[in-house]
Amino acid sequence: MNLPKHTQHARSILKHVKNLGLSGPILERLGTFSVLWGQFEAMLEPLLWALKKESVEGVHPSTDRKPVGDLIKALEGPWPDLSVKAQAVLQKTANTATDLGEYRNALFHGWMMPSGEITSFVSNAAFFGELRKRSSNRAYIDENLLDMAISSAWVLCGTTGLALSADFSNELEKREGEASRARGMASELRYLREAVNHEKY
Repeated sequence: MNLPKHTQHARSILKHVKNLGLSGPILERLGTFSVLWGQFEAMLEPLLWALKKESVEGVHPSTDRKPVGDLIKALEGPWPDLSVKAQAVLQKTANTATDLGEYRNALFHGWMMPSGEITSFVSNAAFFGELRKRSSNRAYIDENLLDMAISSAWVLCGTTGLALSADFSNELEKREGEASRARGMASELRYLREAVNHEKY
């Protein structure tokens, strides 16, 4: 049975990409992380509406057209209607999302740098001598690092999903352990990048 031309073409491309150091398991993890981050972004606005007790039906919400980075920053609050523990979970969520967002941006907007040791992606690289408003950012990938990114992103999705919960504050408090674990993994991804960049430059 002859495969459609686009399928044949896609398979040859997959083979080519694998030769650049992106194995099947790596590609699977990149896809999973991409989906989870997209779901986190999708639920970020409803979470902020719930925190602000904002009614958005028939109007432009306060979050409309704001960059994702601004929405993440807004999670930090303060939210006086929530308990101290619940607010701490939101603070950790914001910090986790900031670090993970930088990792994500390098992955999906950066130059791929194949390597025999560990592949990386570099955003704002200024390879052509141009000036950039933002500093260069590098994301390293292997199965373990992507597993940490996926696990952190899953926790972020669970937290934003609480926007639909009737018992919002108590449910947030229950996520304190998960929020701390995700924060640690996202921080580790950032520290690795900073440590390697320091050695290189």
